[in-house]
Amino acid sequence: MKFLKRTTMLAAALLLLLLAACAPGTQQVTAGPHFAVAYSPAEEAALNTAKAIWHRMEAGKIQTGSYTSNVLVDLVDLPQGVAFRMETFPGESFEMRVTDDALPTIWWIVDPSGVTRHQGRA
Repeated sequence: MKFLKRTTMLAAALLLLLLAACAPGTQQVTAGPHFAVAYSPAEEAALNTAKAIWHRMEAGKIQTGSYTSNVLVDLVDLPQGVAFRMETFPGESFEMRVTDDALPTIWWIVDPSGVTRHQGRA
């Protein structure tokens, strides 16, 4: 009887250890890019351009193995007043700024982590 009781307790302990090993950890996982949202419909054109730039840059990295601005050569049908420029391009990363003439105090930064909205003075 003692043997059966010990065996049952040992099996229960092993089961608990096995289940604990399968449980999700407390480590926070942040997967994928982060995309800011437009605060008004007037911001949509610049935001959509920023997202298109991010997608093209990531696709270029997948195709060539590194970031390249060559994927932006045919990005010419921009909405009126929207422009982008390369801020930094240090090897395996990049940072681009997207602006809209209609919204001089708002700009979007595009980098490998996604698109962020920024606001400041004109």
